[in-house]
Amino acid sequence: MDFPSSAPVEVSEDKAAAMAQALGVAPIWVGLSPECNDYVAELGSVATVRSCQPNLTLLASLGGRGVAITARADNNLSYDFESRWFGPNVGVSEDPVTGSSFCALAPFWSTRFKKPTLQAYQCSARGGDVQVELDHERERIKIRGRAITVIEGNIIKPPPQ
Repeated sequence: MDFPSSAPVEVSEDKAAAMAQALGVAPIWVGLSPECNDYVAELGSVATVRSCQPNLTLLASLGGRGVAITARADNNLSYDFESRWFGPNVGVSEDPVTGSSFCALAPFWSTRFKKPTLQAYQCSARGGDVQVELDHERERIKIRGRAITVIEGNIIKPPPQ
């Protein structure tokens, strides 16, 4: 899939403190992706990302579309980083694998690792492997992974009136 890149911009200390309260853990860094309207909260470890039980009501009160929590992978040669995504303002408690979250996560981690192609794992209950490739020149991200079909159907266009 080909998505726009939207690097998060660091938020105010007040907003970061509100994020810490909503997550129940103090993030290392908090930013907001202006185009996606998603927050990115870097946590201290993958274990913290995996065990985090955010208060979804407080997360919703922060505004924005959703919140990606993330950490550098712990001594793992398979992944560069792991993440989870919560979207209480769009009716999603936690999404299993959120392609659009990587619009903000890819530029965030690409800057830190100083490389354009990264291996990620979204560590939700279902989980999923994702490869992201950042094209700085085009400000686009290629997202690769395996999809799971959860519903099939037909959309029928009504006849013109």
